[in-house]
Amino acid sequence: KIMLCIAISIHQLPGTFDWSRLQIKEEPADLMERYIATVDKLITSDDEIAATLDGIECMMLEAKYHINMGRPRRAWLLFHRVIAFSQLLGFHRLAAQADKTSPDYQRSVNIWCHLVLGDRYLSLLLGLPYSVAESFVSPYMPTSGTSPSTVSEGELYVGKMLPIVSRLVDRNQSVLPMGYSATLRLDQELEELY
Repeated sequence: KIMLCIAISIHQLPGTFDWSRLQIKEEPADLMERYIATVDKLITSDDEIAATLDGIECMMLEAKYHINMGRPRRAWLLFHRVIAFSQLLGFHRLAAQADKTSPDYQRSVNIWCHLVLGDRYLSLLLGLPYSVAESFVSPYMPTSGTSPSTVSEGELYVGKMLPIVSRLVDRNQSVLPMGYSATLRLDQELEELY
């Protein structure tokens, strides 16, 4: 995770940053790619490690790196892979767990929500289908009835936006063309949310 955070941080450095001050002989782009290749080889490609909570977090960070680098297809593929591992760990059924007070429960819910959001937005961007059915998403997303003290405005906005994004992807992926009136309804919902 540290190597991924360093790679992401290097990418985010301002253009005016003096790289020579760090006394690193490698160029920033080479260092970032070496770190990503190492994580990909040791974590992402190893199913035993990738199917752990820490492995899932690593793959999420790697997907974020690819998004930042302008590689949305690679990120979409990573999201689908990490969602598959998350489902093997039962993340999609976290709402059915009795003990919702454990730190691992909240960590798992946060990871699941991040994965679903990333998958939906990249699916919309790339015009590809998402991988998680709505019934495994809605129990985790904040709604207008959620207490404002437990979620931020941004989280509440995302909770309202996600169903619209899902319907947009569904419309774009539909074998039968959706009527113009349905598209206008989606546009109206976006306008109301704005």
